[in-house]
Amino acid sequence: FAYSFLHPTTGGVDISYHSVGSSAGKRWIVDGSRRCDGARPCVTLDWAASDSLLTESDYAAQPDLQMFPTLAGAVVPIFNLPNHTEGEGQDLLLTPTLVSKIFRGAVTRWDHPEIVSINPLLALPAERILLCVRADGSGTTEIFKKALSAFEQEFKEQVGADSGTRWGLANVTRRRLNSGVATYVAHTPYSLGYSVLAEAESAGLPFAALLKGDHRVRASPTSVAYALAELGLEIGNEREVLTADVHNALGLMAWPICGYTYLVMRTNPLPAEVPGSSLETRRAVVYFWRWFYTHPQGVVARLAAKNGFAPLPPIVSEKVLPFLLKSIRWQGVPVALPEPKPSLTVVGPVWLSSAFEQLGIIYEQDPHSNAETSYAVVKDGKQELFWRCSARAASRARRPPPRA
Repeated sequence: FAYSFLHPTTGGVDISYHSVGSSAGKRWIVDGSRRCDGARPCVTLDWAASDSLLTESDYAAQPDLQMFPTLAGAVVPIFNLPNHTEGEGQDLLLTPTLVSKIFRGAVTRWDHPEIVSINPLLALPAERILLCVRADGSGTTEIFKKALSAFEQEFKEQVGADSGTRWGLANVTRRRLNSGVATYVAHTPYSLGYSVLAEAESAGLPFAALLKGDHRVRASPTSVAYALAELGLEIGNEREVLTADVHNALGLMAWPICGYTYLVMRTNPLPAEVPGSSLETRRAVVYFWRWFYTHPQGVVARLAAKNGFAPLPPIVSEKVLPFLLKSIRWQGVPVALPEPKPSLTVVGPVWLSSAFEQLGIIYEQDPHSNAETSYAVVKDGKQELFWRCSARAASRARRPPPRA
């Protein structure tokens, strides 16, 4: 909606989102972008979104697959303790290692001494912790398991850090999607699960804060941004795969269970491999993401924060966008057309020419300027300034001469 409202000429496209989970989304893109399940009309997938990474076998199946980071979000331990009230000093506190112990079955009760010792103000019940995990392959699970594996070697050895459904626990409930886990926790006293921050806040569920040394940190767009500043600035490798692990940030202000959400696309498919797609649709996709990464008026950043996500650091988005624009192709040719480059012309007295020429050179070197500048001397005493934008062929604005 925001894109269509702000860009009525290029944004007049319908964008529909199917919530199927990271693993299913990646599988649809890898197996073929045309989906026909019999229950609904066939759809052509233009991209997938995933919190989990593609595998080597995915890249082998479709060598032109690419992942582009878009936002970053927190995964949080959500819980249901009857009579618990949120407020100052009422956070449920866990340590990173304690979270790992609980989800590998080493700590099984709410009144375990390790939990009680760091929550002296909470009346913790003598009840078993009822764990709920994802039943489907999940990027949320991958972020959570990677972080817990980094927190504790025993978790890494007994459970692992993949996005799959194996936990090695006998007494665990499984639910599909973040919403399924959140619904179970909301309706099950003494339960503990995990979810993306946005889902927890949408469901009104409390989530644990983490104790790092003597400092407690809560999940928020700000604490995720601290994690990105520590771990998320170096993306890409020798294959130009634009991914990075941002879990287990050590800074006291950084939330250590978080990850990038990636746009997943075929960059150069044959037309026969994506029936229903076209140059026009591919170009519309690229223009949407160009708008997304440049976020005019801060729209994307504000929407991200409102939904519990952190936008990309500028150093990352400035690397991702040019790579996306050159990578997305149709029949081997990049689909993005160059943006019109306005020409800015100023006329005025001789004594200003040197200064304006130097300013123009500096301005043109700025990566955000996207303009060419020139200065013309008027020798008849008139000091006239005007702006001409040659890209749209003929817009001209005049200003009165400055007062002496």
